[in-house]
Amino acid sequence: MATQFESDDRQGQDTAERRQWSRFLARVGEVSIRLEGGDERQAMAVDESFGGIGLVVDDAAGLEYGQEVVVSYDGATLYAIVKYVAPNGEGRHRVGLQWQIKHDLEGGKHKRLAQLESRLFALFRLLEVGDWEGLANAAELLQEEARNLGADALCESAAGLQQRLAENRTRNGIQSAIEAIVDACSSVRP
Repeated sequence: MATQFESDDRQGQDTAERRQWSRFLARVGEVSIRLEGGDERQAMAVDESFGGIGLVVDDAAGLEYGQEVVVSYDGATLYAIVKYVAPNGEGRHRVGLQWQIKHDLEGGKHKRLAQLESRLFALFRLLEVGDWEGLANAAELLQEEARNLGADALCESAAGLQQRLAENRTRNGIQSAIEAIVDACSSVRP
C-alpha cells in the first residue's frame, strides 16, 4: 500500500503549504469509490475542497497513490486520483482524492466534459459554504479549462463569475453567475 504523499515532490512541506484549496466539512457523509476492475467500497467523507475530498475507509487494500477511481458522491459521478493513503491511528485509513481535472489524462474531450461536471459540483459547494475566495480561484481555473476546450461561452461565463465576485459579493448575484455557467456548460459538445 502506498503511504501518504509517496512520489510527491512536496513531501517535506507542511499540509497547509501543500493544499491549494481551503477545506471545509463534508456535507454528505457516505461516498462510494469504484476502483479499476470494478471493486467498489464505501467510505466516509470527512472534508472536501474545490480540488478534492478527504475520506476515511475501513479497508484500504487496492487503493494506491496515483490510481484513478470513480466516486459516487451526493448523486454525482466524479473522477479522481488517489493522492495519499495513510493509517489514521484508529484502525482505519485516511484517503485523499484529487478531482481529476488535468487535460493530459486519457479519455480526451469526453472525459474533460465529465470533469467540468465535477467543477460545477464544487462551485455549488463553495457557494453553499460562502467561500468567495475559493469561488474566485475555481472560476479562474474553470475559465482556463473552458479556453482549453474551445468553449467560448463557458469561458465568458466563468469570467462573469470572477467579475461578479470582484464587484458584488451578494449570494443571489453569485448564484446567478454560477447558473449562467451551468447554462453555458449545456452548450459544450464533445
